[in-house]
Amino acid sequence: MVDEYQDTNYAQNEIVKLLAHNERNITVVGDDDQSIYRFRGASISNILDFKDSYPDTKEVILNSNYRSTQEILDTAYTLIQHNNPDRLEVKNNIDKRLISPKRGQVPEILVLDTLSSEADAVIKTIQEIKQRDALRYRDFAILVRANSHAEPFIQACNVAGVPYIFSGADSLFKQPEIKMLIALVKSLAYNDDNLSFYQLAVSELYCISPNTLAEIFSQAKRSHRPVYSIIEYRILTGSDCNERIVTLYNDIKTYRDKINQLNVGELLYDYLTQQQYLKRIASDQTVENELKIKHIAKFFELISQFNRSTEDQSLLSFLSTLEMLQEYGEESTVSDIDPDLDAVNILTTHASKGLEWEVVFIANTVSDRFPSRRKRDPIPIPEELIKERLPEGDFHLEEERRLFYVAITRARQHLFFTMANDYGGKRKKKISPFVLEALPETNPETTPPAISHEEKISRFQKVETEIIKLPDKFQGDRLFMSRQQIDDYNTCPKKFYFAHIIQLPLLENHALIYGTAIHAALNRYFTAKMKGDSPNLQQLILDFQQAFHSLGFVSREHEKSRFEAGIQTLTRFFEEVKDDSRIPSGVEVPFEFSQPDVLINGRYDLIYQDGDIPEICDFKTSNVTTQEDANKQINESMQMKIYALAWWEKYGIIPRTTLFFIESRLKGEKIYSESELNDIKSLIHDVITGIKSNNLEAKPDFTACRWCPFKEICPDSST
Repeated sequence: MVDEYQDTNYAQNEIVKLLAHNERNITVVGDDDQSIYRFRGASISNILDFKDSYPDTKEVILNSNYRSTQEILDTAYTLIQHNNPDRLEVKNNIDKRLISPKRGQVPEILVLDTLSSEADAVIKTIQEIKQRDALRYRDFAILVRANSHAEPFIQACNVAGVPYIFSGADSLFKQPEIKMLIALVKSLAYNDDNLSFYQLAVSELYCISPNTLAEIFSQAKRSHRPVYSIIEYRILTGSDCNERIVTLYNDIKTYRDKINQLNVGELLYDYLTQQQYLKRIASDQTVENELKIKHIAKFFELISQFNRSTEDQSLLSFLSTLEMLQEYGEESTVSDIDPDLDAVNILTTHASKGLEWEVVFIANTVSDRFPSRRKRDPIPIPEELIKERLPEGDFHLEEERRLFYVAITRARQHLFFTMANDYGGKRKKKISPFVLEALPETNPETTPPAISHEEKISRFQKVETEIIKLPDKFQGDRLFMSRQQIDDYNTCPKKFYFAHIIQLPLLENHALIYGTAIHAALNRYFTAKMKGDSPNLQQLILDFQQAFHSLGFVSREHEKSRFEAGIQTLTRFFEEVKDDSRIPSGVEVPFEFSQPDVLINGRYDLIYQDGDIPEICDFKTSNVTTQEDANKQINESMQMKIYALAWWEKYGIIPRTTLFFIESRLKGEKIYSESELNDIKSLIHDVITGIKSNNLEAKPDFTACRWCPFKEICPDSST
């Protein structure tokens, strides 16, 4: 079964043919009108020629549309007819007209005199519709053909005080807080990077006035010396120096000394913790601050990807990779569209595929912008080497038209085409031929009223950004939550907020790395046993080795000792259980069950069902050294109580639960009473009530705070 079949390339299609060759039991789902990834190698001929390869195919046409109004769908259909005959509708003689039960307005055209006026008009229209229809900012999207076209709309949002999210290939690196971190890394690595030093100095971490820096930079220029060395000379000779500049100098010196001790992620995290930067922005829950946290979390994800891909996790190695990403772009740096962020979405049409909004603006709908000009391939492929069938028409124009079709069908209720006459060139821009194809009654000579001189000036008046608490993604009549989320909220609502709402970045923890590797090895061991195989010790240790990452350890010696401890632990485990004849009935088994107003999901580590009472087993690598402690852990474990409740709700049987502390080889075993499980039901009810009432207040407790991964960040921590 292949989904999004129109996006497959030639090689993938050949693999699919090989897999389905004998039985021909193949199902593909796709829409040739949404084939927009030719630049990634997608071959539209795969879906167009599918029935040629499988002439006895049963065809199912999906015509019902539940997203858009009929007026929007008719506009898209009128447009895409201009790609005939290179469409399935013509080739297979079928009807692809989409039908919707929803009715609405015909798409509108906004025509302005200049690009800046166009951007302002879009934001003004968003504000008007938001107030009129009681919508939220997250219900609006501005789609641009290229990342470089987004800047005027970002500027217009900033001027109007409208929160926005820009998802682009380099959008992460343009965020002020990420620029600040990159400036820090470069200032640590390079002694002569005056620009990075300046960016760090004027950032919100140090807030050094440009006037204060001007004289130092002037001296550096006259003497042809780096700014850092000028400051160093002044400090060492006791010359008068601004207190904040001294602080910045000392911080750089301190963290340069740590470069050889910490990898880049550890270095940055330690720096942000010492500066109390994350604690400061986390304590003020505004849209601006929560977006900052999400951007920083994304940057730390990038660092994690880097750490996993190289042996050299040094700051200089990371900088080399980062500079390549900034120069050439990288999809992994794109900020994910989060539907729970109450902000206008600005993104490319390619990035919008699969998403939808109440109101969509397709921007810059003029010739040479949408459709874009055809670019020559740097290394054109000779036609003799092209395996797939090429379309009869202009394949560039047809792909651009399909992209426009995708943009139109992102809208649920309202659709706007926006354009300006002046984009900075000598000639007045013409309206996009795609708009004329989609709305044939359009008058292409429509001329907008010129914007007044006063309006051109006043648009730069700064408006304070609207401060709106980001919506809680865990709101609604029925919540969907994991066992871990319930456990975290019960421990401390603030921990739940940090971990699951704003997703504060955390460093890779050596205990987590170790525990995850042990679990991965055990999962493979029991999976093999369940299949009837006889797993051996060598394979068990190999699985542990493959899952073990060199991240988060205090030192190389620490990493080596934990790795050796893991091998010893698994060796002891293997010797103890090799004669156990029991066969698991399930490994890593997902579950879900309902409680009032919530659907809870989770995953059982291991299940045995060879007796009257099933057993649910979970492995722990935590340090438990006595049977008394093991018994206490199982008695108090909310995790195991939820596991037991899930089984009881589904099968009507209360299972035996076992916590196996693999390092000490101790077990805690218990069959919970109905009373204990009913208490868990009440606790779950209290958790859901607290979340729905938006109660995210901390519950400071010395023991809980001591083990909380957010203790250095949380302003309410009792440690």
